[in-house]
Amino acid sequence: MRKIRLRSLFWRIFLSLWLGSTVLMVGTSLLIAVIAEREVPDQIRAHIGKLFRGTANALLQLHGRVDDRTFAAAVASTRDDYGLDLYFFDDTGREVLDRPLPAPLHDLALELGEKSDTRAGGMPPLRGPPSFSERMRGPDGRLYRVLGSATELPLPSGNLILGTMLAPLLFSVLLAGFFSALSARYLVAPIDDLRRATRQLAAGDLDSRVGAALRERTDEFGALAADFDRMAGRIGGLIGTQRQLMLDLSHELRSPLARLRVALELMRDEPQAALLDRIERDTDRMDILIGELLLLARLESPESELASARIDLGELLAEIVDDARLEIAGQPRALHFDDEEEEAAPTVVEGDRELLRRAFENVIRNALQHTSANADAAVVLVRDGDEALIRVIDSGEGFSDAAQSRLFAPFSRGESARQQQGNGLGLAIARAAVQRHGGDIRIGARADGNAGAAVDIRLPLGQ
Repeated sequence: MRKIRLRSLFWRIFLSLWLGSTVLMVGTSLLIAVIAEREVPDQIRAHIGKLFRGTANALLQLHGRVDDRTFAAAVASTRDDYGLDLYFFDDTGREVLDRPLPAPLHDLALELGEKSDTRAGGMPPLRGPPSFSERMRGPDGRLYRVLGSATELPLPSGNLILGTMLAPLLFSVLLAGFFSALSARYLVAPIDDLRRATRQLAAGDLDSRVGAALRERTDEFGALAADFDRMAGRIGGLIGTQRQLMLDLSHELRSPLARLRVALELMRDEPQAALLDRIERDTDRMDILIGELLLLARLESPESELASARIDLGELLAEIVDDARLEIAGQPRALHFDDEEEEAAPTVVEGDRELLRRAFENVIRNALQHTSANADAAVVLVRDGDEALIRVIDSGEGFSDAAQSRLFAPFSRGESARQQQGNGLGLAIARAAVQRHGGDIRIGARADGNAGAAVDIRLPLGQ
């Protein structure tokens, strides 16, 4: 049997709601009892007083027209039917039916004495039935004093009211407990789902999600579930990327290491200058690869600090384009540079000049590598609002939609033989550098519809 944990959030919410509603209902019941005990008897007395005056006057009018026997029967009928016990005294003080007064009315008569004022008297509402006294004039013109009391009048009391309300109150308390449990479960169930998904994620299940039912809620829990699923997807993607990076890195280093091992074994038998050149090239390749990996790791680390300076993008891009033109000198392709803001104010950004140079060089070299023979590549610099837009356009084969979605991942390459060249870190470094400067980089098809691709780099302008 599952042990009940009173410290759990469910029981805290449930007991808080139930206790609060119970206290509210009991307090309301007590308040109703007090109000009824104080107010209802006065309302009953006012109603009984009107009934007393009307009935006494009717009986007094009847007394002048019938004999005493008929009058006594009418008085008895009034007592039986309406609960009013009435006594009539003439001006000599004699009760017209010669009946003795009950003790409460006898005390009332002594209290009133021979006062000539017309009044109604009564005992305190909670100590007995109300009593009345009033002077009335009969049909014969004589004055009569009428004394009366309301017999068997169920005046409400606090105990009577609470006793009557006890069963409904208990039912309401149980009903409140039921709805408190439902409310507590409604609030705690999403937390249980989030805990389950969190434990699964911590255990290594990267596909763990909270589920569509909770995610589709329109309250804060639904928003939290959506955020959790996005976080889990992001973590899964990062871990998957890290695993793929390790696999790719192992593959990239295995080939030059294998060639180095073979070259060293051959050098043991017979030193050769060609083998030394091979060892040098493979060593340089691994050094470059490790350097780019370290640079990428530094760029992706939010704790690393970058140099900050004002950079004229037009000047920087012109230097990179000039260097690239020297590298393709004599080849049947050209690289154009169009600075639309050259004659206006310089396009200035703030950041690390060397990192931006590295990012632009990687993108431009990548464009030249993919540009077909007898075709041109272009670099365009424009202002777009408060951003600088650098567009690098090539005339190559372009990329499929599937390839475009992963081109900025480390060690990612295109699908053709030409696109397979390089180590696949250039665009990853370019993206990391641009993002560290608060910008964005995207790749897509050329806007003019021609073959090739266009890379758009956006950077915020310096203030």
